[in-house]
Order: sequence, then structure tokens, then C-alpha cells
Amino acid sequence: MRARKFFLLFAAMALAPLILAFVVLKAGWYNAGVTAKGTFLEHEMALPVQSSAGKWHIVAKASRPCLEVCQEIRYSLEQIPVALGKERSKVEVHQLDLQIASQISDLSNSSDQTVLNDNHLYLVDPFGKAILKYEITTNREATIETCKDVLHDLKRLLKYSRTS
Repeated sequence: MRARKFFLLFAAMALAPLILAFVVLKAGWYNAGVTAKGTFLEHEMALPVQSSAGKWHIVAKASRPCLEVCQEIRYSLEQIPVALGKERSKVEVHQLDLQIASQISDLSNSSDQTVLNDNHLYLVDPFGKAILKYEITTNREATIETCKDVLHDLKRLLKYSRTS
């Protein structure tokens, strides 16, 4: 009788954490850890950016015609490297012109919709692959928040990058 009681107590203690974890997941109480502030790209996209080896890139693409949005993109491209401080030498910034944007469109397959969105910043790894994108609007406060998001993600990537 005593052995059976011990076995039931042991089984209950072993199963309780599993049942509790299952309930937490099914009830939606668990918020999965998302560390990136930008939006991950769904398809792999290589960008034709020229640089020295081992540098990360911030690439901006503005809509045409661009008025206020271009000012915000210029502001972002000026502020982010300054905010990086000593790690600014590991990052290059680029604003795509129409020629490069058309090269990217030519590189993508017609069946694959991997083209760059207008009014976005893209975080590109040292191998030329775009990883994250961030939307730029005409609102200065939103632009500052976007810059903070880019900095957060870029600092984290630079910390764990093995290329630099």
C-alpha cells in the first residue's frame, strides 16, 4: 500500500509541470520571446551593395516622388551611425537610387515577389542578404522610434556577428 502511494505521488509530481505548461500554452498566457524590433523578410533577398568585407548595411528605399519621407530617411541615415558610436565603422548606410532598385527587381524571379518596399529601411548582413525591414513615415516621432528599433537590432547583431 505504501509503495502504491509513493508511486502515485511521484507520477503526480512528474506530470504536474507538463500539464501546467500545456495549459499555459493553450490558454495563450505565454508570450513568445520576440527580440527583433523590425520585420523579418519572408523571402531571401540579395542586395547589390558594394563595401569592404565584414560590414553591415542600412539600406533605404524611398518612394518617387519623395518629399517629406526623403527628409525622414536622410535624418535616419544620419542619426543611426552617430548613435552607434565606436561601432560605426562596422556599418555602412546607403540610399538606393532608381538604377539599383531596378537591378534588384531584375534579380528577383517573376514568380517571387521579393522586391523592396518604398519608404523602408533594410538591415543587410555583410554577405548582402537583407534580413529586417523598418517602415519610415513622415512623422518625426515615429522616425525616431524606428531609428531606436534599428539601433537595438543592429547592436544585437553586431554583438553576435562573427564576421567583424
